[in-house]
Amino acid sequence: MVRRSGFLVSILMVVLAVPALAQERDRRPPRPDAVRPPDPSTPLFEWWLRGQGLLFGNFFQATESEAEEDVAALLGEVGMSVDLRRGFPLRAYGSVNYLRYDDEVLDSSHGLRVGVRSDGRPHAFDVYVDGQRDRPTFDVGDVFARADVTRLAGEYSYRVTREWQVTVDGELEQQEFDLTPLRDNEFAGLGVAVRYRGWDFSPEIAYKAGTREVDDPTQSYDQTDFHLQVRSSLTPRVYMSVRLRSREREYRTDQMTSSNFGRADDRIQLSGYLDIRLLGPLALNLYGSWEDVDSNLEGRDFASTLLAAGLTWRF
Repeated sequence: MVRRSGFLVSILMVVLAVPALAQERDRRPPRPDAVRPPDPSTPLFEWWLRGQGLLFGNFFQATESEAEEDVAALLGEVGMSVDLRRGFPLRAYGSVNYLRYDDEVLDSSHGLRVGVRSDGRPHAFDVYVDGQRDRPTFDVGDVFARADVTRLAGEYSYRVTREWQVTVDGELEQQEFDLTPLRDNEFAGLGVAVRYRGWDFSPEIAYKAGTREVDDPTQSYDQTDFHLQVRSSLTPRVYMSVRLRSREREYRTDQMTSSNFGRADDRIQLSGYLDIRLLGPLALNLYGSWEDVDSNLEGRDFASTLLAAGLTWRF
């Protein structure tokens, strides 16, 4: 418990330090190619409305020997951001969302996010707190359950040169379950990414490590993520992103009678996102992902998909 608390406190300190690091002035003279002048056209307030339809393939993560079930859902979101310092790229933002599933087993869920970000150069950062209520989760056990999820996350980026950017990020998450309290857990993770921004197609390589501590110790595990991502915005109206992620989970239980003893999962995910500006402030948002899970324990393999399409109106 001492090691767990110390690790969580360390991650929390890193995340909370992000804004301070990002606003600290570089003592050296700024390079003309690394400093972005403020945009005088940036509005003081910005609002957005988003509606989205989602289709979850194999929502309940049925294994290869079980019958799969797809679930459709609708998501609505309202958000706002405000410019905190005129002449400096620093904005606070917040949003509320409502998720309704087309399934009798799944209750509707709502969420809230507040944060602050800066898109400056060479420093940039984003820190936010996210809360979701009655949101289905699959991070503990092999069947879904509804949980209240609270997440504190942040990232800090620095342009080493005009082309190269280094990013560090941290995350703390807490999940609480009403019906199955032994699933209550905390996750903490740290990551680093390197991105090249000298081409129209911007590649990134990233690594992240974390640990999930569950009240039921047989469900606790260590997790590592490695991903390759390419972003592109060939025209001002089109943005696209493709990512290939490899995630490994190793369960840490020493109880030989546990079904997770010696268990390790390899999870490969391919995802893509496309944003197309239509007329004026209206944009079309498309997302798709495919994930394949391969476990070293027999009968734990499965695959799942997610398709999403929606519209965002900014004003």
